[in-house]
Amino acid sequence: MNWEIALVKTDSNGQMNSVNDEIITTTDYKLSSFPNPFNPTTTIKFCLPINTINPSIEIFNLKGQKVDQLIIGDYELRINEIVWNADNYASGVYYYRITSTNFVGKPHKMTLIK
Repeated sequence: MNWEIALVKTDSNGQMNSVNDEIITTTDYKLSSFPNPFNPTTTIKFCLPINTINPSIEIFNLKGQKVDQLIIGDYELRINEIVWNADNYASGVYYYRITSTNFVGKPHKMTLIK
């Protein structure tokens, strides 16, 4: 979903007295994993806006320690996916999120069951 946002300045009476000509477009970042729970691999699907710089998916344990980072190479403005192989990790709950130079997404939960 896209929104266009324009900045408008108003006076104390609520009357518009200037408009910023720059339009800011925002896009939802989408992130999900399947299957969840999983053993030992899960596919993480994501959708990124075109202005995302150096995206990756960070994976954290319950203590908040980063245990893995999946670098997202080529991507386009569509649903993309990457597989996380957790064969070397213990069973439990993990959190994952998209990060980039200009964005940090909210974490999502996944469960590894061995």
